[in-house]
Amino acid sequence: NKYMLDTSGEPPEADIVIMESTYGRREHHQDFQESLKQLYRGINDTYERDGNYIIPVLSINRLQEVLFYINEAKNNGDIYEDINVVVDSNLGRKITEIYSRKRYRDQFSENAKALFDSKDSYPFRYSTEVNGPERNIFVVSSGLDGLRGKLSRYM
Repeated sequence: NKYMLDTSGEPPEADIVIMESTYGRREHHQDFQESLKQLYRGINDTYERDGNYIIPVLSINRLQEVLFYINEAKNNGDIYEDINVVVDSNLGRKITEIYSRKRYRDQFSENAKALFDSKDSYPFRYSTEVNGPERNIFVVSSGLDGLRGKLSRYM
């Protein structure tokens, strides 16, 4: 991801390149910071209505990117600090453990390094347990693993 990982310099030579193309020709917001503000506004509005906010993700890369921005937003006061973040993906939790290892932090952007270096050994804060019937952010990975139907109790 170009916002969390360091993407400076030329890519190395490769025999095969595999890339994700989920969105194809779909138009995206040109201003990433404005997109983040809209996300934070949606999370805060849902929190204020005692609701649960759901963010669908892929377990590899997208989950870690979402956790990075949620953690950054909590630290900066952009979203409520006491909102519970629940990750429903067993695979995603394992991948996040790999992302969290200090030996891989030299691969991150300066912003990510700054956030990670301000934390102990585990920079991503999230829970595997639902805090209560409301005020949770559910980061869900396509329903392939994780909460296995527990989410429906809180919707």
